[in-house]
Amino acid sequence: MRKFYLKLKKEKGTKIAVVATARKLLRVIYCMLSRKENYKFERKALTERKLKILEKTAC
Repeated sequence: MRKFYLKLKKEKGTKIAVVATARKLLRVIYCMLSRKENYKFERKALTERKLKILEKTAC
């Protein structure tokens, strides 16, 4: 994603690159949510630790 952004920034400018990169990221997120897929590169230990913290602080 960074490579895409930097290339576009060089060619089209910062504002267009930011919007295009955000749109690309949103398409990926939408596909993951609509297919009910998990993030493939997640770190299990980190995710579990964060979930425990959220459970402790939840109302």
